[in-house]
Amino acid sequence: TSDLSSIIASGQYENTTFVNTVLVLVSGTYANISKTSIPVKNPSIITDAELVPGGPYSLDPAIDYEVVGYEIIANVYEFLIAYNGSSNSFFPEVATVLPTVANGGISSNYLNYTFYIRHGLKFSNGDTLTVWDVYASFVRSLLFVQSTSAPSGWLLASVLLPGGGWAPGLYQNGTALYDNITRAITYNNATQTITFHLLHPSPSFLDVLAEEQCSAIMDWNWLVSHGAGIDFSPSGFIAYESFGNVGSFNTYIQTHAMGSGPYMISSYLQGQSILLTPNPYYTPIPGISGYDHKANTTVIIDYIKDAETELLMIQNGEADIAVGLPTTYYPTLSHLESSGMIKIYEFPTINLNGFGFNLNINTTMLPQLGAQYHIPRFYFDNLDVRRAFAYAFNYEEYLNDLVGNAIYGANFSIPLNGAISYGMPGYLSNSQLESLGVNVPYYNLTIAKQYLMESGEYNVSINIPAIALAGDSVNYAALGMWAQALHGIDPNIIITPMYLQFSQWIGYGVFNQNPMPIFFVGWSPDFNFPTDTLDAFYQVNGSYAPGGGLNPTILTMANQTNQSNMDVLLNQYIEDAVNTGNISQSLKYCDLANEIGINLAFYVWTQQPSMFWFYSSNLNGALNEMNPTVNSGGDTIFIYLSK
Repeated sequence: TSDLSSIIASGQYENTTFVNTVLVLVSGTYANISKTSIPVKNPSIITDAELVPGGPYSLDPAIDYEVVGYEIIANVYEFLIAYNGSSNSFFPEVATVLPTVANGGISSNYLNYTFYIRHGLKFSNGDTLTVWDVYASFVRSLLFVQSTSAPSGWLLASVLLPGGGWAPGLYQNGTALYDNITRAITYNNATQTITFHLLHPSPSFLDVLAEEQCSAIMDWNWLVSHGAGIDFSPSGFIAYESFGNVGSFNTYIQTHAMGSGPYMISSYLQGQSILLTPNPYYTPIPGISGYDHKANTTVIIDYIKDAETELLMIQNGEADIAVGLPTTYYPTLSHLESSGMIKIYEFPTINLNGFGFNLNINTTMLPQLGAQYHIPRFYFDNLDVRRAFAYAFNYEEYLNDLVGNAIYGANFSIPLNGAISYGMPGYLSNSQLESLGVNVPYYNLTIAKQYLMESGEYNVSINIPAIALAGDSVNYAALGMWAQALHGIDPNIIITPMYLQFSQWIGYGVFNQNPMPIFFVGWSPDFNFPTDTLDAFYQVNGSYAPGGGLNPTILTMANQTNQSNMDVLLNQYIEDAVNTGNISQSLKYCDLANEIGINLAFYVWTQQPSMFWFYSSNLNGALNEMNPTVNSGGDTIFIYLSK
């Protein structure tokens, strides 16, 4: 009221909007808050503030395999098919129709999928999209499957190439590689069709085509003009593989994009911001809500370095969306909602978070993180050491106090006990796992010290960093809590929490090149089936296993023969789960693999988070963003939003 009085006294109230909240309480009823409207600021601009210092790893769909880059790819590029809003159904995007057995698009044995390409589509430079662009895009993704960047092309290769793309010698034999890829995918210029020839049925194949970066359709002429064309020959395929390796990327394609989607990149300040503007050549899709019109907003994505800055942006209206704010800010955000400034949307995910142990620490690179750090290369190959660390983590305090479930009275996260999250087929509770003899860790420092003493590593001096993503104050605090508990058990253990930018963290996660002894892990499942999460965390060629040294060969080098044999079995169970068409049998193999993974304590599982959208109250279309499969709602599809 003092502010209001001063404005009136000054006479400077012309064109001023006054916002008042009226609370009417009637006996026997709940109170309802009536909010006045808030003026729309910059109606043609959507500003998205994201707590992701450093921004995306790559904008190249064949390289990128993380949620930050996916957001740009999903708005700039188009896919053959796409998820329809928050539903689990698809709509044809580049394709003309969804293939089914009934319309002949899918063969009766579910091994052949044929797509007809829409006519008249154009990339944002005016080039016409043809079936050759589609074909070359998928071939390019398959050529990078065995690269050190570990991109999402493995999802295609898992059903299209022998051994999931990892058959012995396949990527060293140009003829075999060329013959297998050109057999797996064929195209027809006359009919403008592309056909995928699967080696075995896959219930998740359409999900991969609808959501994964590796399925984005790129402009072949644009690739060629920037040195990224493919020589379609056995020798050409072998030569092209190297461009998928860290340090050998085509840097222009890594930091630029040319798609046919609703938006195009107008400017990119690497690590700072991206400006998306409407693609003038975009062809709307009649009858598909959101995609039935051209984009009419400009999007600014700011990659913010600290949470306080991001909070100020959403408070003063500079940002329409706030992403990644710590739960400690929830009371302030709730107040903003009650005042009518923002809307908070909450929904469950199937995401998995935790911390990984590095069984193959690159001790030569470790000084890059700090000259004071030292640890034996194979320190975490000792199962008793990993179990000691796992029992020293306070899971309840993490969820209740650091994440904030108990403090703020909100369901930010639920406990997680392995690589199969609650809500996925095959999920087993702690009691179910324990009844099967699985060693599910819990907070107990007595047991932790016992394991450490049995390991033979008690009183062994280590001084190491433990990595959280830059801006992630919750996990940074958790690492500090964990470090204190371990130091209390053995004063020779010194652990220092450390922030790394997202791009640095993901860049270190490479086989034989990872200096991070303990590091944050997080996963937004590609599809709602546990073969995806198990592969990502445990398979020797998955997303986290290479950087974490989860490899039978590494365990054998560390004289851990029993663990090596169990890891071989774990990998075999995942292979069996992927390669059977029987879903019940597949889930049985998944459970067996998950049980081994928990027993081997390769990870400390911390939480299965819920998703929260913090949107300006003037932003419409949020309900279409809540798809748990599209990176569990963690990315925004801007064509759905308006002011």
